[in-house]
Amino acid sequence: MQFSKITTAVVALSLITIGLVGFAAIGAAEDTELTELENTTVETTENTSYVELDLEFAEEFTNTDSEDVALTVYEETEYNDSEIDETPVLEDSVTGSPNETVTNEYTVGTEAEDDLEPETEY
Repeated sequence: MQFSKITTAVVALSLITIGLVGFAAIGAAEDTELTELENTTVETTENTSYVELDLEFAEEFTNTDSEDVALTVYEETEYNDSEIDETPVLEDSVTGSPNETVTNEYTVGTEAEDDLEPETEY
């Protein structure tokens, strides 16, 4: 599988950022309100076959054995247009245990079963 240098850099940066968000998500999970932890742009190309999400959970949780992190993906232009009530393109929930790394892959393509579309910014 061949990725352009830009796609690799964008996805790598996003994965690092999302990985760091996992730590923040654990602390925020103790609060009963949902809080946006990160807003990152990921750009897919015609050569992108999947986007990988890595979440690293904290070494210890308080009063629980697992935590949930909600992922919501929007098409960037729609999300940034304040006059449009944006519709999520993808929603997922990730559950993790202390000191666990959870990896999810979201497919990119033009088929109905694909999660994301190529040549799109999310």
